[in-house]
Amino acid sequence: MPHLTSITILHMAPKDLLSKRVDVLDKGFIELQDVMGDDLAIVNAARVSFLGESKGEDKDKKLLFYLLKNRHTSPFEQVEFKFRVRAPVVTWWQWVRHRTWCLAGDTPVTFARHDHLAPASGVGIASDRDARLAIQRLYTLWQDPHGRSTIRNMPIRVYNEENGVFTTATVADVMYSGRQEVFEIELEEGQALACTRHHLLLTADGWQRLEDAVGLSVTPGGTVTMRKDCQVVTHPTGGGRHHARYSDVYADWDRSEIGAGVAGTAGAVRHATLVPDQAWFASDVKDLAAIGLARQEEIRHAEPLGADDADDQVGTYQKVVKIRRVGVRDTYDIAVNGPHHNFVAGGLVVHNSFNAQSGRYVAFEERDFYVPDVWRKQSPSNKQASLGELDLADGATLTQELLAHYDRGYALYQQALAQGVAREQARVFLPGFSVYYTWVCKVDAHNLMHFLSLRMADDAQYEIRVYAQAIYDHFFKPALPWTAEAFEKFILPQHT
Repeated sequence: MPHLTSITILHMAPKDLLSKRVDVLDKGFIELQDVMGDDLAIVNAARVSFLGESKGEDKDKKLLFYLLKNRHTSPFEQVEFKFRVRAPVVTWWQWVRHRTWCLAGDTPVTFARHDHLAPASGVGIASDRDARLAIQRLYTLWQDPHGRSTIRNMPIRVYNEENGVFTTATVADVMYSGRQEVFEIELEEGQALACTRHHLLLTADGWQRLEDAVGLSVTPGGTVTMRKDCQVVTHPTGGGRHHARYSDVYADWDRSEIGAGVAGTAGAVRHATLVPDQAWFASDVKDLAAIGLARQEEIRHAEPLGADDADDQVGTYQKVVKIRRVGVRDTYDIAVNGPHHNFVAGGLVVHNSFNAQSGRYVAFEERDFYVPDVWRKQSPSNKQASLGELDLADGATLTQELLAHYDRGYALYQQALAQGVAREQARVFLPGFSVYYTWVCKVDAHNLMHFLSLRMADDAQYEIRVYAQAIYDHFFKPALPWTAEAFEKFILPQHT
């Protein structure tokens, strides 16, 4: 097996590294597209609490070492890297598990009306309006083959930033992102979203992390405040207090309260059926029962406002009016297929953090598959690891078999395309785990160190370990030499 070696590179200004590309594996690469900040930016971020600034190289470096040693990590989030990566899918699936922009488990995700869904499916109920399902529930269903197949056929709501209109896409993956600190923002019309401070929101000023969009400030005592006004793009049927139209009758109801409704006012309505676990039934006006018998029949037989009304499909801005710290919670994220890499969560447009090449739009190239240099043996003591290598003769035979397998699969793929089969379907002929994909991802220095500490470890799979090592040697270490030195002293030894 090729051995990973560390290299020493002199300190380079981060901008000098832009567009540098490093080849990885047989056909892969990693390229730095953008970088913001340096070691001094981390130090200055730590001193901003008392309006301090650089105090000279020795004191600055000493402060940075103190921060990392004692896990004061928020200043390291001020440095961001943006990479363009080309790697086989077997590497991609490990990479996307490292989610830094994540949503709390009860966050409702919006799907377009889907007439083929029925209560028996265990997924949802058909409705005249867009439907919603908690992201934690989506993740649970995704673990079951039948549930995953159903979710892949559900049209998830996405936002076209070019024309400002909501359209649909399909779900590529639903991921658990671990337990992280979560904050909840509330909008002027009642919508709420609980997410990590890093999650990207679409605002009036473009895509911004939550903490940057609202100017998040957390005091040592835990007090949370906003220092900036912020408007975010919302979906009109995204939840919260909402006016549903029934001919000439208007009822003010809360679709976030499953089975409860808003009682105490004339004309308020509630749900006749309790539907725990299925948040989108809360938008099914056919199940509403009036609070007040005199108007029950009128509301039940009135015409609802359909999801296809033009006003329901245009994005609108709402102001963030409140923020609070929820605490450490399980978090999840979604990857979406297609050109619009976002989705609607809690009524807000949020980013899914990875933009990847899609086989629906771009045909795959011949021999666009990973061919390993050596064949590793299964470890007898660790089901998730390899140990040792096959002898050269057996390895050479397997390589020839693999190449023949690739040739056959690619020939069938080309044949299907020539016969007019859609690219999105023809790709089923391609070998799944070995095909190369290209994607763009962005990460701050704090979360990148977490990625590197796990993926540079000796027990990490070789195919992702070489990418982590390339990032560290060629980009992270030259751009942040002090941070890299502290990382090697305080963090890396715990994972090797």
